[in-house]
Amino acid sequence: MNRTELQPTISQHEAKKLCSDIRKGLTALETAITKLHDSNGWMLLRDGEDNCYRSWTKCVAGEFGRTKQWADEQIRMAETSKRLSPPLGASNPETSVSTPSPQLSVSVVRELGKTEEDMQPDVYAAAVELAGSDPRKVTASHVKSAAEGLVGDETPPETIDVPADPVQDSDGRDVPPELWDVFAEAEKFKELNRLINAAKLICRPLGESPAGVYLDGEACFKRLSAAQHAAKLAQPHSICGECKGSGCNGCGGNGFLITTELKGAGLTEPQAKILQKRGIDTAGMTLKEASRRIDDIAVNEGWPVSVKDARK
Repeated sequence: MNRTELQPTISQHEAKKLCSDIRKGLTALETAITKLHDSNGWMLLRDGEDNCYRSWTKCVAGEFGRTKQWADEQIRMAETSKRLSPPLGASNPETSVSTPSPQLSVSVVRELGKTEEDMQPDVYAAAVELAGSDPRKVTASHVKSAAEGLVGDETPPETIDVPADPVQDSDGRDVPPELWDVFAEAEKFKELNRLINAAKLICRPLGESPAGVYLDGEACFKRLSAAQHAAKLAQPHSICGECKGSGCNGCGGNGFLITTELKGAGLTEPQAKILQKRGIDTAGMTLKEASRRIDDIAVNEGWPVSVKDARK
């Protein structure tokens, strides 16, 4: 469906307020993002040049400095939470007390997504039991074990393996159980860095060999360097200091911060020149947003140089 076939179902004032509340952390992130998307309210917003956004992707980038994949993740979290609400968030007819819908981490939502939608409430309920009946401690491992028990018609284990040593972030702080999987997977960034280094050692000699007559070894090396730098900046670094891992607007609902989010605010002069040359208003822009914009420019324009050079 193209843009001309879509019709907003909220006013421009409501759409602007949603964006303002999201940026200020005054509303549930995933719920507000979903409403802005499903109501087509994004069509009523304007970019820095006072033009209506041509797509949802451009709106997310312009309003929040994030990618469409990030927004899709928030929408999936809202849909999954809503799906779990009937058994877990419904009012008790005897007490008239409403149980709040579960607050889900990204890793839990992804693991739940591997099961059939109609089974997700039962799988999550079993995962909560495995976590000691505390929804705040549910991890992707609990969900996986619960799903295997229900789908495989086996009795779910009563406990989940706990790491022998405390899981800690790069700042030496203990990681809450719901983020154990995240920081365990983060170790794979080291393997990724090793593999890219190995590829970098090969590409230049290969480009100079008879077999590499059509391979630009130097350009290949620089692109691998850019990928290596981007992966380094994307690595989970530490739990969010604001929410302590539970998820908030400041950390995008993830509960942790990546390396690029810890570089502080303020653009460097080369960054400002790159963005301003392309008509992008840099007033009030943070280093994190500038880095994302430059990453997008590098990909769209096919830069043969490392994005790292643009951030110096």
